[in-house]
Amino acid sequence: MFSYSDLSQLFKDGSALAKKIKSQELNQVLLSYQSQMMDMNAEIADLRQKLAAYESQKNLSEKVILEEGIIKIDNSKQRYCPRCWGKDRKLNPVAISLTDGQIVSWCPACGSHTVLESEDAASLINKIQN
Repeated sequence: MFSYSDLSQLFKDGSALAKKIKSQELNQVLLSYQSQMMDMNAEIADLRQKLAAYESQKNLSEKVILEEGIIKIDNSKQRYCPRCWGKDRKLNPVAISLTDGQIVSWCPACGSHTVLESEDAASLINKIQN
């Protein structure tokens, strides 16, 4: 398989030959192919970047855990909005409070409120804060 620099050198050599034999038509064709090769190289770089972002998101998805009605990552104490994660795969931190005897999480990003599923409110708040 040729590298980009190998192909670039082939086009330069071809262009020099076209000038030597005074073939403007051949030179134009080679320049067109060289331009197309550069466009493909840019597209390949873009696809590689998208693949890296996808793989990063996939790795993150494997670490996400739904616990007590909210999202956490592995052993982190930070909790995230399940709505934002489910909709856009974004990890937006939630604020947690005890309201009328229930633990409620609130997401400043999307505004959703979630009543957390826990029988022992004090234990859950302690686990999150410590």
